[in-house]
Amino acid sequence: MDELKEALLNTGQGIGLDGIPPIISKLFPDSLCKSILSLIRHIFNSGHYPKSWSSQVLFHTLLSPKMRGIAISSLLPRIYDTIINNRFNTWY
Repeated sequence: MDELKEALLNTGQGIGLDGIPPIISKLFPDSLCKSILSLIRHIFNSGHYPKSWSSQVLFHTLLSPKMRGIAISSLLPRIYDTIINNRFNTWY
């Protein structure tokens, strides 16, 4: 649960395709956190990343061509990716 709570604090600021502002994740009750954690464990154990989670919103400005675009995903894939990234960084 601590791993999920840490990921919820680091979800970023941009709103993805789901329309859920990431700041709201800091207010999730424990019952919702347990459900999200169960979903994340199921996806991790199955080894199949949901195809719908691969969609992102791409923001790019033509005013400064030297700047790269920013891709923003929905909230659940962001949480999952943050947890996997933290696990990888700890391992590496």
